[in-house]
Amino acid sequence: VLHQGWLLKQGGIGVGTAKSWIKRYFVLYKTSQGHFLVYYSDFTECPMYTSEKNHRNFIDMAKCSFIRPGSNKKDNPDTPPHCFDIVTHFLVYYSDFTECPMYTSEKNHRNFIDMAKCSFIRPGSNKKDNPDTPPHCFDIVTIERDWTLCAESHDNAQRWLKLLTKAVDEDVAILPDEEVVFKVKPKVDPLGVLPSTDYTTSLKVSAHGISVCTPHKEREGVDVEHYFWVYTDFYKWTLISQAGKLALLVNVFADASFSRRIEYIFRNRDAQRLATAIEFFIEKFMTLMHIRLETTEGAFDEVPVAEESVDAGARLHKLEEADVMEQQQYSEELDLLGLDVGDMTVSSAPTTSAPAMNSDPFSDNFGAPPPPPSSGPPPPPSQPAATIDLFGDDPFGSDPFGSSTSTDSPPKVKTAPPLSNEQVAQHRRWLMAAVAAGGGPLYDDGTLQVATKIETRGSQCRFSFMHINQSPGAITDFTVAVNDPAGLMRFELGKLPSTQLDGLARVTQVMMLECVKPASQIPTVTFSYTDTLLGKRSNTIDLPIIITTFNEPLNLASADFTARWQQLVSPGQEAQEVVKPSYPVVPAQVHGVLTSTLKFGRTHGLPDASEYVVYGAATLRTGAVSATGEKLSVGCMVKIEMNVQANAIRVTLRSVHPAATQAILQTVKKLLL
Repeated sequence: VLHQGWLLKQGGIGVGTAKSWIKRYFVLYKTSQGHFLVYYSDFTECPMYTSEKNHRNFIDMAKCSFIRPGSNKKDNPDTPPHCFDIVTHFLVYYSDFTECPMYTSEKNHRNFIDMAKCSFIRPGSNKKDNPDTPPHCFDIVTIERDWTLCAESHDNAQRWLKLLTKAVDEDVAILPDEEVVFKVKPKVDPLGVLPSTDYTTSLKVSAHGISVCTPHKEREGVDVEHYFWVYTDFYKWTLISQAGKLALLVNVFADASFSRRIEYIFRNRDAQRLATAIEFFIEKFMTLMHIRLETTEGAFDEVPVAEESVDAGARLHKLEEADVMEQQQYSEELDLLGLDVGDMTVSSAPTTSAPAMNSDPFSDNFGAPPPPPSSGPPPPPSQPAATIDLFGDDPFGSDPFGSSTSTDSPPKVKTAPPLSNEQVAQHRRWLMAAVAAGGGPLYDDGTLQVATKIETRGSQCRFSFMHINQSPGAITDFTVAVNDPAGLMRFELGKLPSTQLDGLARVTQVMMLECVKPASQIPTVTFSYTDTLLGKRSNTIDLPIIITTFNEPLNLASADFTARWQQLVSPGQEAQEVVKPSYPVVPAQVHGVLTSTLKFGRTHGLPDASEYVVYGAATLRTGAVSATGEKLSVGCMVKIEMNVQANAIRVTLRSVHPAATQAILQTVKKLLL
């Protein structure tokens, strides 16, 4: 119960009588199905006092179009003060007008149409060509069914259409809607990531967009999102028939340039309802965006059109050429990233100097070319010429009203609120899912949303950021910075096309990286920008790149595993630690972490192997170069023992190199806590 108390309600409907005001006891409930405003004849009839009485009636707040502070009946002489209206829209029909509530209380309505669920209204029915369809007909199409209605005259039909469309506009703009889920079989998937033989793929349709998901292979009840399309991504969608089976064809834009499109086909027996749901939510999405623009200051200011430097034909030709180059980059077999150790610019934090140890292949000096002879102290870096701003943040250059405030004091910078605890927890869950699934959502502060795609081959990785501006207004001063203080990787972060990201726009940024030494500290990424409404924002989160990202699973026979395990007994090659998680230990979840997140291949058939004792092996690929010029790989083996009663996990890790042993052990500990 959120609130309760006495209110006057207008009622007393009858023939030839005015509506009277009746005192009722109202209770506002918050339930798992939404909010309900319920009223009773007296407070003693509430469920907290008796179970023998029922409520008089209720209002489903999810179907409320709007609340009018101060009733439109307030000027009536019999209307009490302090009144307000709760307005909903339903089209109700009866067998005869004498069955309406104003004439009788003994008859009920035949049925009703909830206008909040209306996708569109079609003036002139698509059944008008049928010989038995009367004139002046129109269709009301909802996400549940189609209704065909006919008026007695053209003018009467126009009046109905005008009132009904107004009701739809109000309801669609305000009402929240539940997510609609359709199980589909992908018949055409150009990227080949969806299973094409069954109906395990889900299309989750909501007011925010369409999410394409499949069940997680290891975690029951968890879905993995492969695509997410906002409604501005859609070029077209249509129903098709394949061998007599209905399917939905969806054509979406492939990038922010809106020049390339990808086509998908999803088979579903309710494909027509699926298409109707998409139409419904697109209408709602556009209405919400329009309302948001109306309430954003300066949203409709005239924007100058940028001059075209090349003709349209040349621009399209260049885009196609860039696509060909991108495909060639993906098809490289010898080097996934095209990284050249000698030519690559490495971004890293400064590290303190330490004595060089030739025995450590992961030291910062190992395999590096000798430094060039010094010819004196390096010249100081050149500083760019400062740009003189004659006006600064004050368009007048001073205070024209004689304020005593000094013009030399810096302007107060508006700062956006920090991330909430819920957002921080969500980012942590997304981080774990991205490490296991090779990408997915990473960051969302309400304005900027970032998704990732991680493609790893050996010691190298292509890491793609997808930055999406969810607001209709542009964000400026947009920068992305990656920090790796432990030196896990060498990387090159591609530049953003611009420091401004327009409203509802998206841009892809690619980072090439390579593992150079084992480290347990996770690199971080900082997103900074200025929101036109909230001010400056800068948040730092962990990057879904850990040392085991560069593991290649090994599926060893039990005899081979035992032989290698017994060989790794030198000092520093073994490390062991007992972990006590804050959550109940579930063997299936631990198995999933071992194979999906840590990328160890499980070994079966060992004497003590069981559900609670698991073994795994992997090869850690690094970009560190040996004396012979070959990249170093480190063999790693792990044993995980689970004590469900004590809620504890003992992790034993062995590897060829002590640095890898400690780094992987600490990483396993972080993931299991």
